[in-house]
Amino acid sequence: MSGDMHGTGTLCLLTFLRCWLRLEIVNMTVHSSDDSYQSVEVEVLNGTSQKVIATGSGTSDQPFTFDVKNPNLWSPDTPALYNISVKMGSDNVTTYTGFRSLGKGSVNNITRPLLNGEFIFAFGTLEYTTAPV
Repeated sequence: MSGDMHGTGTLCLLTFLRCWLRLEIVNMTVHSSDDSYQSVEVEVLNGTSQKVIATGSGTSDQPFTFDVKNPNLWSPDTPALYNISVKMGSDNVTTYTGFRSLGKGSVNNITRPLLNGEFIFAFGTLEYTTAPV
């Protein structure tokens, strides 16, 4: 996820927002363009009701964590999405995300991709092109 944050007075840029889910804990790092170590506030909202389901706070350019209790996990069959609001100084960026886990595991003694702990067969077309060197 990424977005520009331009505010009056702070003139900062959110260059990279990274978060991942592990056992209901979101690990997040919000980077500013000037390494100014500003306060950051995060809200996670349910994508349909817009109800705030989790909040977190930390300092820019440093990792911080917060809990999201029992999120509906994203999958192709149930694409649950959440809105995220990140505030730093007078700037505010909104985006959306889906919580899911990706991994690999053994299914009938064959290593397979797992989405949210379950085997998923990824099918579809693959478009592949190469350009001359």
